[in-house]
Amino acid sequence: IYDYWDGERSSLLETPYFNIKPEEDYPQIVEANKRISRYIPRKINHPKYKNVSLSAALEFLSERDVGDFIIRPSSKGTDHLTITWKFYNDCFQHLDVREGPKNPSELVSKTLYIGDAKFESLEDIVERYIHPCNQLVKMMMSHKKKFIEGGQDYIEEILREDKMNESKIIPYYFGCFSNAPQYFVLCYLPKQDIKHVVTEYIKVKPQGLYFHGEYFTTLSDLVKYLSLIHI
Repeated sequence: IYDYWDGERSSLLETPYFNIKPEEDYPQIVEANKRISRYIPRKINHPKYKNVSLSAALEFLSERDVGDFIIRPSSKGTDHLTITWKFYNDCFQHLDVREGPKNPSELVSKTLYIGDAKFESLEDIVERYIHPCNQLVKMMMSHKKKFIEGGQDYIEEILREDKMNESKIIPYYFGCFSNAPQYFVLCYLPKQDIKHVVTEYIKVKPQGLYFHGEYFTTLSDLVKYLSLIHI
């Protein structure tokens, strides 16, 4: 089941052992957005709404705490909104909010969607999507021994040092990288291997940490599962 990372797409998606949805268990790696985003300003009464561009939203949030967000117009048109969310330091997610039918007098539809999830208002999204996810991020960051700040190269260096010091263990750490927003990345070295670091992706969703087709609502449950699959 190992996903030996060599810069190519994960082979984990083809494993016969897990029924994994690529859009859920493996992120679409984010590349720099080189085009200028355009939007139509809207009048929306919500404290987190701002008529700003993507670049202005990122500039504003760069100085804010992890978990903060801005609701802004979408370049997809007036039947969409975008939530730019500071998932982690230098790691921003842009949630597409699709509006259902609305009356001409309504500023925002009373039916909103993020993917297949349905919401009744912007505040409903904040309470039922953003806040639960932020709690899960705080939970993962609290794992001081296993959550490491830094890039993937830095984590891989620590993994190899751990393996050299104690060859029989399977060292692992969690990271959060800017090119995979809304995911924590599990990095580990399997037994008898000091060269190929395995990377797997854990999506943060309101229902819990989504990994291998399962939701984990506590850190202890996730760590227990990792031990069961010999990590």
